[in-house]
Amino acid sequence: MVKDILVVPDVHGRSFWKDDVAKALESGSRYDLVVFTGDYLDPYPHEGIEFNDAWNNFQEILETKRQHYDKIILLLGNHDIHYFVGDNDSRGSRYDYEHAPVIRKAFLDNIKLFDMYYEEMQEDVYPLLIFSHAGIHPRWVVNADLAGQEVQNERTAFVKYIKSGAINNMLHSCEGREPGTFIESVGEKLFDGLMHLSSYRTSFWAAHTVGSMIWSDIREWADPRFKGIFENVVQIFGHTQLKNPCCIGGRGEDGRVYGVYDLDARKCFRVDRATGAVCDMDGTPVMPMSKKVAGKI
Repeated sequence: MVKDILVVPDVHGRSFWKDDVAKALESGSRYDLVVFTGDYLDPYPHEGIEFNDAWNNFQEILETKRQHYDKIILLLGNHDIHYFVGDNDSRGSRYDYEHAPVIRKAFLDNIKLFDMYYEEMQEDVYPLLIFSHAGIHPRWVVNADLAGQEVQNERTAFVKYIKSGAINNMLHSCEGREPGTFIESVGEKLFDGLMHLSSYRTSFWAAHTVGSMIWSDIREWADPRFKGIFENVVQIFGHTQLKNPCCIGGRGEDGRVYGVYDLDARKCFRVDRATGAVCDMDGTPVMPMSKKVAGKI
């Protein structure tokens, strides 16, 4: 029997994940994989989560990964990566200056527990299923020149780069490095690419067409210029805070599902590997993005 995947969107110190993950890890559960989409710290001030609570929550996530190494995938988001690079211009909102050294050390000491993305295939349902923090837009792979100059087609470049595992390999190369050498470890090209933001995320004059895998915005995927670019691929991510989760996509002529799902809604979700359907823990399916959401979040 094909088992399901539990998705834990952006944490930011919240504990909503604990009960669902504990049940998912029980023997005989319907899940054989749990994917966290990143952003473990930097809680929102209005939620009243103190650093010590967020830190203990993060430590519990790390320990859960250690105890269930093959069943837990920990991805990194923009609120995680900005601690890797030290005190430079890559800091995002709510960067914790006071605790940055201890946070940076915790990430670097445990770098092998993390990935930038996770992908798998379920050929009869979807050719490629990808989990990341903010979505890996095919246009970003080309804009950042990550797949090599010889690739002319965006979709080809995208699939080639994802299957190469290059991003995760470069991340893991940071193991044992001194703090502040992240850029050196992953390479300037990849680091510069990770800092790509679109006009949905910044008003800076040099905004890129689309954001990176830690900065992309769900509204970029709704842009009619990219219609069809993500067919035959299912991507699941968080990052863009939404009142309700949403998706863009459908089912192709061959019957297989495709599309992107933004699940950053402060609760866990279930991915049905047998059908490609995504729903919350009550079984409510994730609905298509409305024009209101596409226009303004």
